[in-house]
Formats: sequence, C-alpha cells, structure tokens
Amino acid sequence: PTPLSKKDFSSSFLPGYQPSCTLPPCTDPDIRMLTSHCKTSLFILILSLSLVQALPTKPVSAGSGSGSCSVEPLLLYVDCDRGSDASGDGSPAAPFLSPNKARDAIRLLPRPLQRPVLVKVAGECRPSDLSTPVLELNDSERDSGDSSFRITYSADAPRGGSSLLGALKLPSVSEWPTFKGEIRMLRLDSFEVQRSMYGTTRAGGGLGQCTSDRMELFYGGMPMTRARYPNLAPDGMYRWLRISEVIDGQKQFVTNNTRVLGWSKEADPWIHGYWGYDWADTRLPLVSAVKKSDAQSIVTTSGRVLYGFAKNARFYGENLFSELDAPGEYYINQSTGTLFFWPPTDGGLHESVYVSTADYVVTLDGRNGKEVRAAEERALAAAERKLSSTLPLSADARKTHSDAREGHRVWKQAEVDSLKADTQGGVEFVTLEGFRIGMARRHGVFGLGLNRVEIRGGSVSLVGQHGMWLDGDEVSVNGAKISHCGGSAVALSGGNLGNLTGGGNLVQGCEIFQNARVTRCYTPGVHWLGMGHRVVGNLIRDQPHSGVLGAGNDGIFQDNHFLRLLYEVSDSGAWDSDRSWTRRGHTLSNNTFESTKNTVGMTLGFLHTVAIYFDDMLSGNQVVNNTFIDVDVAILIGGGRDYLISNNRFIDVAYGGINIDNRGSTWDAYLCTYNTTLVGRLPQEMISMHYERPPYATKYPNLAVTLYKHPCLPWGLSIVRNKYCRVHKQRFIYPVKEATVAEWGGVFADNEESCEQGGVIPLSQASLTNGGSPTDGGGAVLSRVA
Repeated sequence: PTPLSKKDFSSSFLPGYQPSCTLPPCTDPDIRMLTSHCKTSLFILILSLSLVQALPTKPVSAGSGSGSCSVEPLLLYVDCDRGSDASGDGSPAAPFLSPNKARDAIRLLPRPLQRPVLVKVAGECRPSDLSTPVLELNDSERDSGDSSFRITYSADAPRGGSSLLGALKLPSVSEWPTFKGEIRMLRLDSFEVQRSMYGTTRAGGGLGQCTSDRMELFYGGMPMTRARYPNLAPDGMYRWLRISEVIDGQKQFVTNNTRVLGWSKEADPWIHGYWGYDWADTRLPLVSAVKKSDAQSIVTTSGRVLYGFAKNARFYGENLFSELDAPGEYYINQSTGTLFFWPPTDGGLHESVYVSTADYVVTLDGRNGKEVRAAEERALAAAERKLSSTLPLSADARKTHSDAREGHRVWKQAEVDSLKADTQGGVEFVTLEGFRIGMARRHGVFGLGLNRVEIRGGSVSLVGQHGMWLDGDEVSVNGAKISHCGGSAVALSGGNLGNLTGGGNLVQGCEIFQNARVTRCYTPGVHWLGMGHRVVGNLIRDQPHSGVLGAGNDGIFQDNHFLRLLYEVSDSGAWDSDRSWTRRGHTLSNNTFESTKNTVGMTLGFLHTVAIYFDDMLSGNQVVNNTFIDVDVAILIGGGRDYLISNNRFIDVAYGGINIDNRGSTWDAYLCTYNTTLVGRLPQEMISMHYERPPYATKYPNLAVTLYKHPCLPWGLSIVRNKYCRVHKQRFIYPVKEATVAEWGGVFADNEESCEQGGVIPLSQASLTNGGSPTDGGGAVLSRVA
C-alpha cells in the first residue's frame, strides 16, 4: 500500500480511478472470438479496461481484496507522540499528530470512495485542548465509508499500538509537593484545566441513570477512590454505614455514627446508598449532620429519594476532604483547582498519573462533543419527565419493584428517543480497531444512528459512565476488553419494534468485568434495547448487579459465561428482562451461569437473586442447553407464557431450579386484566403494536390468542429434558407443582435428578482471579463445558 504523496492531498485520487486487479488469462472462448491476436498490446489494454469496469463492486476491508480484485487501501499515518498537524502529510516519514487531522484529510477525498482508507495510529493520543474528543466524527456524510469501501482507524501494533485517552497526563507523583504525611498535592489550574472539566453530580437516579460526570484520577492504569467513609475493604469491596431510624422518608434519618458530624462542614459532601431496596442506588447531597446523642447523628439530605429511606438501609459518604485517610484516595478542591492524593504504597511514586478532562474519547454521532453533551442533558430531562408522567411509583412493595423495573425501561427508551431526535444520523461503514480507549468523564465511544460500524479488539476502560453507547443497525463490538466503567460496559439500541426490522447489533467474544463503578444498579455488562441484538461468546464477570439487561424482541444470547454477578444486590437477574407479552422471541442457549448471587448480605427487598429473570409476565422465550452452577434461583418465570425450558443442567442451586408463579392472578393482575372495565398495561401494549396483523400475527402466532386464553395465567410452558443435581429440597420447580403446569396448558416431562457430570466441568474448580486491570483482562483461566 502506498502512503499519501507530499503533494496536494487530492492529487492522489483522479476522477475515474480504478483499483489494480489481476486479470484472468485470455482463454475464454467468447473473448477468443473477438480477435485472433489476443496478445496485441492495444487489445490487451482495451480488454483490461473493459474487464476492470465489468468487475462487480463488493465491500472489501482495508488491506484486503474481494474476489479476484485486490484493492490497496489509501494509507494515512498518525503518531500522537512525534507527528505534526502543521507540517505532517500523513506519510510514514511525516505523520499527522492527531486522528482528527487524518479525519480532515479524508474529508477531501472525492465521493464515492475509490478504495478503502486505513488510518494507522501510534502513540498516546489525548485532546490538545483537554476537552475535544480524541476522534470526533461529526460529519456523517464526509466521515463515513460506503458499502464498497470502509474507513478504518487502526492502532499501529508494529509501532507500539495506540491509546486514545480523554485525559490530562500529570507529572510523576514524586514531583508533587507534600501536603501532609503521605498526601501529595498538585495545582490543576496550572495545566489550563477549566472549571467545567471538574464535572458535577446530580441528585436522584436509582434506575440506572448516570448522574455523575466528575473528573476522576487514574494511577498506574487503575481508578483511584474519591475520599470516602467507610473506606473500601482490602479486597476492594464496599463498606457501609446503616440507617437506624427514619425521621422523614425523603430527607432525614438517624445513623449510629458520629463521624458524619464533620461532613456538613465540607464544601460539597455527598452520600451514596441503597435507600429503599437492595437493587436501587442513589446519590444525594448532604445538607447537614447534627448530633442526636453521644452515639447517634441526624442526617439531612436534599433531592428525591427513590422509594424513600428505610431502616437498615446502607450508605457511605464521598467527596470528603476530611476523610482522605487511606492509600488510593484523592480529593479535588474545585474552588482552588487543587488535587490531593495519597498514592498507593505498593507501586512507588513513579506510576503514570492522569485526570479525566474530556466528556468523550470517540464520538461517531454526526455532532461535535459539545453538541452531544447538550443533547444528553436534554435527553435526560425529557426522560425524567416521561418517567414521572407515565409511571408514578406505587406504595405497594411488590408493585413498587415491578414498576421500577418498567420505569428503567421507560426512562432509558425515552432518553434514546430524545437523543436520536436531535441528530441527523451517525457515521456508516467505519471500523475502530485495536485501540486502548479510556479516561473520559462520560463515555468511551458514543454514537447514535450508526450503520455497519465495527469496533474490533482493543479495550475500553476507566470512563465515568458507559464504556460504549451505540445505537443503530448492524453495529458490532468484537473481541474487546471492557472494564472499570462507571456505568454499563456496552449500551446497545437499534431496530424498529413496530415493523420488527433492523437492529441486529452484536457483542461477541468480549471480556467484560468490574464495571458499574459509579452507578451500581441497572448498569449491566451489556444493556440492550430494540430488535434482534446478539450477545455471543462473552465472559461477563465480577459486577455488582446484572450481566445482561434490557428489553426488545428476538435477541440471541448464546455461549456466554456469567460469573460472579449480583454480589451486592437482591431480587435481580444476571440476565434480566421484564413486563411484556409483545417483546418476545429471545433465545438463551449454551450459556453458563456460575456464582451469580449475593455475597455481601441482603437487608431490603426480596432476599434472593436469579440467574435468568423473566419478570412480570414477560413471555415467549426459549432457554435451551444452559448450565447453572452455584446460584440462588436458576430461572424465574414471573407469570409469563409460552416458554420452552429444555436440556438445561442445574447444579448446586440454593433455593430452587425454576420458580414459577401466577402473579397475574394475584398481586400483578392490574397489569394483565382485559375486560370491559379495565385494560391493563400488557393488553394496551399488544393493541398498540397491532398484534392481530402482520408482522406480529405472523411472526408470533401464539400472541394472537393471549387475550382470549387465560391472559393472566402462565399458560403454555414446556419444561422438558432438564437435569438437576443438589437443588435445595429437590425443588426443581416451585412453588407450583408439576400437575399445575399441565393444568395451565403446559408440558412437564423427562426432567430427572442426575449428579453425573455429563460433560460438565464445574467452573468453580477452575483457577479464577478476582483481580485484573483494563489492559490484561484479569488473567482469568476458565474451565469449560465439554
């Protein structure tokens, strides 16, 4: 492949440029009929041109051909350590300094593209102004490839690879002045850090809303801890204080601790807790803390408390200068622009140090970073209005839980809809390959309205919110390591549920671990909304809440390993979706769920966790050939219909293999009732989707009879050919009986207790590590299902 000439950029492409191709030998009888002088030079030239013109145009990847035609890509070089945007021309000898300069050069190319474009990036790339995305594709037309030729941005492995970081690199801590004891200090304003780069925290949330985009500190490739109390345990697990008495459910409580008295003197103190249930966390500003007795304090907060305060709720304080008392903690005084840091004691003082300054590392959205941030703010406000207007929370505990789960979906869908309404569409036919992406205050990669965008290999980590937020059709994330994100690792949306088309996004072969650092609940490893998404062959491990969570139709979840999830919550699923008769068609097959259970203790809510959670009459799905090892409940069918549960293996299940209830006939009847006086939310949704005509009527034939055949019963369950071993009290299904499944139009057959291995190698016997970093993936050694 030839690099760009130092001459005028556009001169490298001429109108009518054709790729060089290997011609077939001149032996075709039709060609031989044209002339007997096949070797005549002029004829060869004419024939060559005609054959090239006749070759079909096919999509080719950068650097590889298609069919008999090998198309060389246009190569551009970027070196973020030694290049120049002023004098560089994109050649190996004179590379650009920034990926955005290569983007600008690509915009000069004639369209449609005449060959693929490959941008090879080396070095550590950071925003020159501290805030602009490192790669900002904000022109959806000129920044896109096409169906014939892609544009690929690739980390140049022979030159050491590349990191794209939304951060400011700071001097070695050994050069910082000492503040007190082991604590060092550094003035950030001397590095032109603007006040807006410190970020903010908003009160509220509780349903997965990412309410904080504060600047964070990273040392030695790991996130440090904003000064807090109680401190983290040595293994990194959270420690908590408790509410001993509730004075006002929305603003005041008592705790058996007097250390909090000093927090009200702080400049910007916050408390973070699971206030009403062990599956909904919220941040609140602390207004005051006053003494009640020698051992108790009264804490007053502001902001809405989802579900209100409850006795024994757990919480901790954060952003507290007075609590900077442990290695790995830091505090940023925003009024003076000063960073205080107690460095870890195990790495000396020479590890790399960064603070996150940019909102995004990569944007693919057809908007610049400032426009994306403004659109996110508008979308958040629109989603909150939608949630409060359509789904008031119930005072009943069970309804509160189920309403909250739907509330998360309502809020998330409203947020996505608002964002998409604000954009002209994202880029198409673009590939990001092999980058180490991270250290943004919001998202690592953000793009809505995408089409056939690929993210291959590399890693995304150390961001304040989602690792990747991707919306569109045929978007893929393949072979990446995604870790230590403040929210979800990957948030996917796409497709059209009205006509059941589009979507088809893919997350495949990824290692996803230790995310939900900032927002603990409803920020799973993979969050999905829409049509036909595929989550295949991933390791999703070590997260406080769910591994995969979302809503939509026809998802494929296959060959994944869910490991050590749900460790901090109750009444939640490692795979989780809920509340619909029409959002159906999912297949969960060949997955392994191991140790997906609470390990830190549960206090508030229903005290169990579930590997696969079909909540609130979600219906029409298949669970085939999965393995459950060391879980509380393997599968929960919360009143849903039309299920196939077949050829699964259940080993060491604490409470029961399959939990089936008929909540639609009892406490959830308000959702499914369909008569002259009440049409519940589920029938309303069916009617709105025109269930009685195509595409729903043809794609889901069982759906049409739902309203007329016992709509509120778990009708038509098929539970066959499953094996179980050491299931608590041998409750393979509970609380219903086998005969009840038949009474409800189902089948229960050929399920047997068997403790023979049957090809299962327990993963709990394998060598697995709890640690890991964003670059090494944790070094997990996995056993397998034979």
